[in-house]
Amino acid sequence: MEESFDVFQELIAKRLIAGVGTKQRQGTVSKETQNPEIEKTRTEQRLVMPEKQDLTAPDFVRIEKNIAAFGFFTPSSKRIKNVPKVLRFSQTIEGRKVEAEVIISGSMQYGMPITADQDKYLAFQKIIDRVKQAKGIVENPIKFTTAELLALLGSSKNGNRYKEVSDWLKVMKGTTIESNGAVWVAGKKRFATDVFSIFDRIRSLGDELDDGTIADQNYVWLSDWYLENLNNFYLLPIDFEAYKQLKNHIAKALIPLLQIWLYASREVGRFEKRYSEICQTLNITQYKKISDIKRRFGNSLGELVEHQYLESWTIEKTADQKDFKIIFHHGLKFYSDRARAKRNSKEKLAELKNAPLKPEKIGEATLLPFEQKNAKENANFASGGESVVLPEPPKSENLPDTVTDLQREVIKRLFVEFGISIEKATELIKNNLEEAKKQLEVYPFRNIQPKNKAGYLIDAIEKSYSLPDAYLENIKLQAERKAKEEYEERMRIESELFVAEQEKLIAACRFCNEQGNRTIKHPEDPKYKAFHSCTHNEAIESQLADWK
Repeated sequence: MEESFDVFQELIAKRLIAGVGTKQRQGTVSKETQNPEIEKTRTEQRLVMPEKQDLTAPDFVRIEKNIAAFGFFTPSSKRIKNVPKVLRFSQTIEGRKVEAEVIISGSMQYGMPITADQDKYLAFQKIIDRVKQAKGIVENPIKFTTAELLALLGSSKNGNRYKEVSDWLKVMKGTTIESNGAVWVAGKKRFATDVFSIFDRIRSLGDELDDGTIADQNYVWLSDWYLENLNNFYLLPIDFEAYKQLKNHIAKALIPLLQIWLYASREVGRFEKRYSEICQTLNITQYKKISDIKRRFGNSLGELVEHQYLESWTIEKTADQKDFKIIFHHGLKFYSDRARAKRNSKEKLAELKNAPLKPEKIGEATLLPFEQKNAKENANFASGGESVVLPEPPKSENLPDTVTDLQREVIKRLFVEFGISIEKATELIKNNLEEAKKQLEVYPFRNIQPKNKAGYLIDAIEKSYSLPDAYLENIKLQAERKAKEEYEERMRIESELFVAEQEKLIAACRFCNEQGNRTIKHPEDPKYKAFHSCTHNEAIESQLADWK
């Protein structure tokens, strides 16, 4: 799976890109660009990296895609208060065109998140990347020191910087995202309507924790939706080292957006976006004169060209003459970063494929280490060969001499399906067999593909992860199905008993035929006959006259 460039990136990009036009720079189309073969050659040239180009391998940090798509951080050096960001757009979901809206609101005290907050956010995501690489999953709380965050940013470690980190934590906690069908929740695979934040809780150095102890570092509890998207790889790659070299606020704010826009138009090599929409996304002032627009954007876009994010750019009037549009041409860095990200992803997948320990097999049976000695001796003896005494397996207090059939089956599943060592698997079933059985049962319903399956399941067993909705729904359906089957079985038995009882009554009755019926004279008019279902009650039936 390519975690950085999946189908959802296309979905976000399509809703953010106004469309790729056919005009070239400065609104003119030269004779040369009218030739499709020449244009094809130009596109191919963008895809080929010069052989002698010395590009340092990017230090990728992966950020959540909703945050990137909505321009969560406003490009500014000053705090902006009481100015929420409102984005409205149309998107097609299952063939239907629907309107979506997202409102990003800062806290009363700190205002909107700005460029300096984005810097720290990327460094924080780098810390999350390390957590995920070590444990295979991101879980709360995220622990880090302020010094660690500042070191990632290359910032000095003085009192002001420590206060800035403390303020950043409060900004992230206080900023809300109100989504009306706009925020994609990857685990549930739907656009949500809700009010979200990224940080659910924070505790800084020196604060009191829930257990009464004093925090020796910073603690961040991520919101459920954000945690879910991180663990479902709903991420975009950013070259962190290249990002830190940028100086202009707008250039930095455009980096996450460019990952989406450039990707969606990668085959064309250019894309255009209405100036008014860019201003709305960045939450910045919109100018009416092209000279003011160039003054506002020129240095930032020029810096992106310098760092090869863009090959070039230009500003033109839109076709309806009511707005301006900025035309961007893909830079070499986009293609080189994408190629490296894909290569890194493939290398990680190859490592994962080679990582699990393969259990030894005798014939068709998968054997555990503490069973392999006797099995090998028996197999060797049965084949007529010379008996070989194999060395004893490693001793451990966690490896019992005997296990029950149930324990053996659970250990085998942990070992074979998840690559958990025998010693650890035995420890798990020794301490909590029922939880291990439950987590094995619910795992197929989690709809996730963790990089470290062993680490994920160990954590799930030891911390008793909550049951996924899909599993609970399946349990409910199974219960309903079982109840229905039990009801139908009960009705069948009762019906058979009723029929058997009726057959006995009919056989003993002197009034009715074999079907339990009689033909009698109508009680109100004896000249007419009537068909009567016999009650087999002597007192009642003797009062009725048979029709003759």
